Amino acid sequence: MNTRRKFIIIVLFAVTMDWALWLGGQFFNALMVIPGWAFDPPATIRLYQHNMLTHIHAYFFMVANPVFLLPLLIIAWFLSRRLEKAFSRWLGIAVLLDLFITLMVGIWMAPTARSIFDAATHGATSTNVAGIALHTWRIANGCRIALGMVTLLFLLISISKLHLLRYGPSGRQANRLQPETIEPDKASA
Repeated sequence: MNTRRKFIIIVLFAVTMDWALWLGGQFFNALMVIPGWAFDPPATIRLYQHNMLTHIHAYFFMVANPVFLLPLLIIAWFLSRRLEKAFSRWLGIAVLLDLFITLMVGIWMAPTARSIFDAATHGATSTNVAGIALHTWRIANGCRIALGMVTLLFLLISISKLHLLRYGPSGRQANRLQPETIEPDKASA
């Protein structure tokens, strides 16, 4: 197996494990953490920020974040396009979904959450305004988690197609010369 195939396999497994860990954290966050600070927006957000800043030394979503592996995943996808189309199709879909989720978080979700937290911390918002913004953000967060599950599914499908990188669709070892067989009719002619 050549270096290109090894790189693709290592990156695919690393991204899939990181993505699964990140998705588990997203489920925990959506079911346990967000309802706590979203219960009574200005007061509970201030309490959450105070507890988070004094008790948490490393923020989970900064440590386990698939965004850091996205450039490697894009490179692996480009490298796989030249090797096997059936494999690269599934990996390409996962890359596009990962890119969409990253852009959605970077452009809208993270700035919106920061503005909700800043407004609640400085007392610049009422419960109704914070509640409406929080409701919209929570719907987007649910959609992001659903897209994350679909992305993980496509990464797992890509892993199930790894045999194509090694053997190709014919079942023969890739990049290995197969001896040509001479048919008896052509040999006698």
